[in-house]
Amino acid sequence: EGARYQFWKPDGSEIAFFADGKMKTIPLAGGPPTIVTDVDATVAGATWSPQGTIVFSQARELYTVSAKGGTPALLYSGPGVSGPKFLPDGQHFLYQDSGVLFIGALDGSPPVKVLENVGDAQYADGHLLYRKQGRLFARAFDAATLTPAGDEIPITSENLVGQTHRSPTNRFNPYLRPGGLRDFLDGGLRAFGCANT
Repeated sequence: EGARYQFWKPDGSEIAFFADGKMKTIPLAGGPPTIVTDVDATVAGATWSPQGTIVFSQARELYTVSAKGGTPALLYSGPGVSGPKFLPDGQHFLYQDSGVLFIGALDGSPPVKVLENVGDAQYADGHLLYRKQGRLFARAFDAATLTPAGDEIPITSENLVGQTHRSPTNRFNPYLRPGGLRDFLDGGLRAFGCANT
C-alpha cells in the first residue's frame, strides 16, 4: 500500500518500489520486502540493471545504489532530471532533463544529448519509444553505438495529452514486465509497414 514508481528486476523475479521513505524490493515468489536505501518525497523514477545496480531520480539528481542495499552515490544533476531507464548494456541509461533526452553512464562520464522536445522515453526491441507533441513515436536505435537511426515512426495518430488511461506512462511505464512492450511495438510498426525482423 502506498507504493510508487514500481520497476522490475530485469529477469522479472523481483519488483522494486518506493514507500514510507524507502526504496524496497520484494520477490514475486512472495516474502517480506527488503529495504535498499532511504529516499525522500522528491523521488521520480528508477531503473535496475542486469548487473544489480539501480539508478534513481531524486531532488533533480540521479543516484546509483546497489540493489543489495547501500549508500547512494550522486551521478548527475539538472533542473528537470527524471525518468532513468537502462539500456541493454547495463552501463548506460536514458534519462530526461527539461524535455531533452540524454544518455548517461554508471561511470559518470559526461551525458550525451540524444533528442529534444520528447518525454517518457524508453528503449524496447531496438527502438526508442517516446512522447512528442502529445503523440507516441518510435525510432530505431543502435544500442551498440548508442545513437538513433532512421526516421521516427508515429505509433499513435491521436493526441494523448490529458488522456490518463491511455497515456504514454501507462503504456510504456518502467514497471512493465521485461519484454512486455514488444507486442505493442511490433503491432504499431506493422501498421506503418515497418515491422521488425
